[in-house]
Amino acid sequence: MKAISIRQPWVHCIFHCGKDIENRSQKKSYRGQIVIHASSTLYKGEGLPTDEDLPRDKDLPRSCLIGTVDIVDCVEHSTSKWFMGKYGLVLANPKLFKTPIPFNKGQLQIFELPEHIVKKIHEQNT
Repeated sequence: MKAISIRQPWVHCIFHCGKDIENRSQKKSYRGQIVIHASSTLYKGEGLPTDEDLPRDKDLPRSCLIGTVDIVDCVEHSTSKWFMGKYGLVLANPKLFKTPIPFNKGQLQIFELPEHIVKKIHEQNT
């Protein structure tokens, strides 16, 4: 099962604010369901939409697996308010896990989850 690490509050925006694009500096060919890992660090840069009511930083889950989303495309242009990058992964069907699954080992690229973590994900879905 594949996963991708994303900083908060972007993860929150995917599951609660309709964020339908994940910006990346490199084109990605992966399509299909992927697990979203909320990284341990917070995004402190520019570009968060100001019309979103976001939780306080300390209330955002980090270093854990949050849920799944489908990557349906990778684009260089989009009219989505969330598009800010050179490339945008087009996201669809966000589904939160019942409870976040602790996971400290995120990576910069799409990565494979260990089998014992995949089992925990499947246990939540039954």
